[in-house]
Amino acid sequence: MSRSFKLAMLSTCLLLATLLIIQASSLSSDAKIYVNPNQLCGTEYVPSVEFTVSIAIENVSQMKTLSLNLSYNPQVISYRGHLLEYFEDLQSVQFTVNDKSGFLFMNISLEENLTCVEATEILNVTFQVLKRGETFINLTILQIEDPAGNPLPYTSFNGYFSNLNPYDLNKDGKIDIIDVAIVAYSLGSYPGHDRWNPDADLNGDGTVDIRDVVLVASYFGSY
Repeated sequence: MSRSFKLAMLSTCLLLATLLIIQASSLSSDAKIYVNPNQLCGTEYVPSVEFTVSIAIENVSQMKTLSLNLSYNPQVISYRGHLLEYFEDLQSVQFTVNDKSGFLFMNISLEENLTCVEATEILNVTFQVLKRGETFINLTILQIEDPAGNPLPYTSFNGYFSNLNPYDLNKDGKIDIIDVAIVAYSLGSYPGHDRWNPDADLNGDGTVDIRDVVLVASYFGSY
């Protein structure tokens, strides 16, 4: 794997990770509920590979009930199974999955109220990769309450998955003549130019030139 390939993949993942956690700077006394890890990027996630993400919570006091939805692109990844933490302390639990729609629902009520400062895993979900692509793993909190039924303040954070090659510019799962054409169209351009396309500047030097064409052409036919 070339150095430029690794740098391109790393830059993409770091940018997405920054967008997903940028709200953290404004977090005060709110509970933090998030998908962990918040991003999974890499071409090694080929179809049939499985991976697991967790729903974690921290900085929460006296949580009695938690209800959430998790959604994803079912064309890219598929639900394979889940594991509920604190299963011995659950007073009640509801869990449903609609994998065709890319959706799961969880509602739990705890015997012992949960108070924690450090990250505590609530749910682990395993997915299987179906094809090349990308998807947000969207976390929607429906309800989080204390024993008296009062809502607890929280901030939630989504996750992101991608196994796309960074040179797959049109994100169709393969590198072909279309990707080469995208770079070729912007050849000679730079920021402010009519044909400037930052995605075509594969080596990130501020200009789309023959080196960018060579880069995408060197991965022609790969996935």
